[in-house]
Amino acid sequence: MDEKRRSLRQQQVFRALYERLVGGGNLIRLAELYGDYGAEVDTNLGLPDLEGNVPLMFELAAPGRMAFFSLDQEQFDWWEVPGPLSAPVFLPDRPALLRVLQAAADFIATPAAPDDRAGTLAAELTQSPTPTNTGTVTNTPTRTNTPWRSPTLTRTITLTRTITLTRTITVTRTVTTTRTITQTPTVTNTGTETLTPTITATPTITETPTVTLTATETETETP
Repeated sequence: MDEKRRSLRQQQVFRALYERLVGGGNLIRLAELYGDYGAEVDTNLGLPDLEGNVPLMFELAAPGRMAFFSLDQEQFDWWEVPGPLSAPVFLPDRPALLRVLQAAADFIATPAAPDDRAGTLAAELTQSPTPTNTGTVTNTPTRTNTPWRSPTLTRTITLTRTITLTRTITVTRTVTTTRTITQTPTVTNTGTETLTPTITATPTITETPTVTLTATETETETP
């Protein structure tokens, strides 16, 4: 029956919650938990009743202290209500139902041997760990943007114009005629040759290429 499986899962969840509640010294917070969730539960047990039954809670946490009993399909008879709006219902089989109830009563009435689990839970309650704030040194890498200067060399070619004067000596031959008159009417033309040096400065333009390296700094952020 699906209803039986659903009830079984509910019991398993209840068992897990109960073990979590009584373990690890959590019952030291019983008053706090009752104040937070007491209004959500319909019960006639007050906080003093719960605090007085803490030893019983430890005993119930031991293995085998809780059992689950349910009614199977064999404990019911299928019956359909007569009438225009008929509906199937389950009628309990009284002898079978009594057997289930008797098994539950026998389980409750049977004494259980002491278990070490109860002593362990009591020790956890008296030695419940107290949370403390403990500083932990952790090496956390921090990303820093560090500017990095990268020098860049730029080659620049510059033409320099240089004017050079070249001295040239030119020899010019000049012939000069000298007339000499003597008492004797004799006209004599005497040719005199004179060498006259001429200095001429000839400008020469020379373009000399000059290579200049210019350094340029670039800032680059390195993550």
